[in-house]
Amino acid sequence: MKKKYLIVAAHPDDETLGCGGLIYSLIRKKNDVRVIFLGEGSSCRFSNNDNKEIINKEIEKRQKFCLNALKILRVKKFHFYNLKCGMFDQISILKITKIIEEEIQRFKPDVLLTHSINDLHKDHQLSFQASLQATRPGTRNSVKELLSFEILSSSEKNFEKTFAPNYFFELDKVSIEKKIKALKCYKSEIGKHPFSRSALNIKSLALYRGSQAGTYYAEAFKIIRLIKTK
Repeated sequence: MKKKYLIVAAHPDDETLGCGGLIYSLIRKKNDVRVIFLGEGSSCRFSNNDNKEIINKEIEKRQKFCLNALKILRVKKFHFYNLKCGMFDQISILKITKIIEEEIQRFKPDVLLTHSINDLHKDHQLSFQASLQATRPGTRNSVKELLSFEILSSSEKNFEKTFAPNYFFELDKVSIEKKIKALKCYKSEIGKHPFSRSALNIKSLALYRGSQAGTYYAEAFKIIRLIKTK
């Protein structure tokens, strides 16, 4: 049965890192997928004294990279909210929650995927907390499945609370190749091994998650809430 999926990403590139293979696979099978980006993902690399025009150009450049990545993944439904990168903890959690709630009310997704609460990046943690609040069960909430995805360089670096998946999505060769190709659109976010976000490490993680699930390639998720209906 086809479903509607809402991907809540803290920044452009998180959608590809966390579930790019899943996104491509779902859309190829005619599921309805929408991706929202809460933060712009670039301004946190600058200081308050840096030229605002330069910062804005970097934000625009990252969005162009993102549009190219989304095209590869066949995503046609998306929105940029452009909250300030690295500053989610300076914003009311209610504001972030309201963004997601309004998206849910408009799009009516069956499944919502977002970051892990144990990611090192504060923006990721708050994206999770807002998603958890926005999907609390109720008559106005369509979301029946809430899942967390992992982000290389953030999820695996928390050695005290490593990502522990309990849900695996099998990927074929085409899907993992599309994921890597999409990630390469983000020129500043991919590098050579041993950099976490290398093509080699992306493929290696997919192989490892596949071995856990008894498949060749897979992406891994953690079920946060699953409501079975009649």
